[in-house]
Amino acid sequence: MTAVLALAIAWALLHLASFASNHVSPEGS
Repeated sequence: MTAVLALAIAWALLHLASFASNHVSPEGS
């Protein structure tokens, strides 16, 4: 169960970072 939870958190963080990067990159630079 712990492994699944960790994997879900890692997946969410990865997509959150990608989403934020896509929105910040064009405006920032």
